[in-house]
Amino acid sequence: LRAAGYDASVSRCPGTAGVVVSQSVSGGSVNICVGSGSSSLRTPGIGDDGPGSQPQAGPSRVPGVVGMSLAKASGTLSRAGFRSASSRQCREGAQSGVVWGQSPGGGSSAPRGTTVTLYSNPPGCD
Repeated sequence: LRAAGYDASVSRCPGTAGVVVSQSVSGGSVNICVGSGSSSLRTPGIGDDGPGSQPQAGPSRVPGVVGMSLAKASGTLSRAGFRSASSRQCREGAQSGVVWGQSPGGGSSAPRGTTVTLYSNPPGCD
């Protein structure tokens, strides 16, 4: 990531040892959280109700965030009770830093606390 021009940091989180538990992107900074192997702790998320939160029972409608900036999309999902993770992939014609895809998709049903993956172009793909 650093070679691509990102300010990258790695932190340890509860979860399966050595497995990426979550990632977040803010501007040109990327934070990757790697599992420390602790199974007795819960994984904190982005946009959840605080450290140790788990997805809440019952499905909710996933907001559609395609076309929003990553920051706005993440905030929208957080306010609706969802977590977010970013995946930077080049897509022809898409603007850098703007969400061109999401999974699960907008309008679908998922438990609150579910992580929604946001797809956007990294710098240099435009």
